[in-house]
Amino acid sequence: MAPVPSKPVELLSCARAWERLDKLLNELLLVCEVSKVTSYAELKTFLYDFGARSCGAIARSALHMSLSGKGGPPRDLVGPWLPRRPMLQAALKLPAEALLSPETDLFIEQACLAVGGWCQDMCLNRARQRRRHRRAIEDWFHLSEHVISADGSPGFQDWLHSPASPWHWPPEQEGPLMCWVEKECAHVLLQHLVQGFELELYAPEEFCMMFWYCDYLYGIVQQNAQRLLRFASADALHSPSRPHSASGKPLASGKHRKADRQRKHILLSGLADTDLLAAECQVKHAQLHRQLCQSHMRLAAGLSRGGYLGTLPSLFNTEEERFQQRFAALSVLFRPKPLTHAQYCTSMDMTGKHATDILRLALEGFSQSRGILTSLALAAASKAPKTSIEGSSISAEELQGLDKMAAQNVIASKVMLNSMLRENTGGATVSKASGLEERARWP
Repeated sequence: MAPVPSKPVELLSCARAWERLDKLLNELLLVCEVSKVTSYAELKTFLYDFGARSCGAIARSALHMSLSGKGGPPRDLVGPWLPRRPMLQAALKLPAEALLSPETDLFIEQACLAVGGWCQDMCLNRARQRRRHRRAIEDWFHLSEHVISADGSPGFQDWLHSPASPWHWPPEQEGPLMCWVEKECAHVLLQHLVQGFELELYAPEEFCMMFWYCDYLYGIVQQNAQRLLRFASADALHSPSRPHSASGKPLASGKHRKADRQRKHILLSGLADTDLLAAECQVKHAQLHRQLCQSHMRLAAGLSRGGYLGTLPSLFNTEEERFQQRFAALSVLFRPKPLTHAQYCTSMDMTGKHATDILRLALEGFSQSRGILTSLALAAASKAPKTSIEGSSISAEELQGLDKMAAQNVIASKVMLNSMLRENTGGATVSKASGLEERARWP
């Protein structure tokens, strides 16, 4: 362990000691909930929920031990919650008992290392999480190299386009393995960038570029989630999340056969399938956050051009240097393709646009976000109070919080827009010489 500052010892009263013990026991009970996880999507949902609670070191250490498989049952008794080969094969709908190709087998092995490292990072505190996510970018870069060989291997291609495959994948497009890797890598990058907002690490003039890059990454998640949903067969969407055989049939057991009969009865009764609902909600979730990022970026730009946000001289760093400081670590990747400062300047070039026009775009974006939130709330209420989604946890509380935030931004945008119109300051234009290319201050 690295040296840390000395921490003063606090003497607790009897009442406070019991409160701390009660909090610790509740956190350990939450850690025990990981044993209910049976799929990769549920594991990600659990870890995101656990990380949002800011649990203590003892609970985080207990979760780390549970996910590492140490101190538990023998290694031949692998729990379904462990990020191991069976879990990832089920997430990718790959056959369990047959080796498609040596390249595919090596890819699964490397994917287990990358996912296992991410799970261990999620057991740390938020500040260390963000640093570890930044260091893990190299692991995802190596995984992207392995997935190219795995997707193009003859054995995998023969299985992918055979009747036994659960995918209806076009031969001219990249395979599902590349889609999955790019989507998961974008999730990790988003977590790294968003945690900077939570830790208040960004200067106000950096908010526009941060929202701009997050918008791009959410677009990557949305695009790949749509492709995985579009090219998956109906049988794959309605099947349980467990490994399949090379013939395309799930591995049979007495418990699984009974579950299959129950699932068939549910499908025949016309009820919505959980996996299909989760896949659709994942696309809407990415679409929602992308819309929110665009709206926040336009709100900051409109206020800056309207004169409500001043710009301070940068004594040490230019905007291009700040861009490199924030996103240079992402440049080692080739999927998702890294963006440059020149692309940012081109994208933010709003020459001829008035400040009021930019604020109207922000207002429309927040209003559209509330519409997406309404559809997500209806979808979640029609199935369960909490819908498990790969990479996110959509609950009623989260939807209410996002809707409240969007509603408040709608009101703020209207107030600022009316104020600009009254003061006749909407005539200021956005030029390339000064304005968005230099800085965008945040309130």
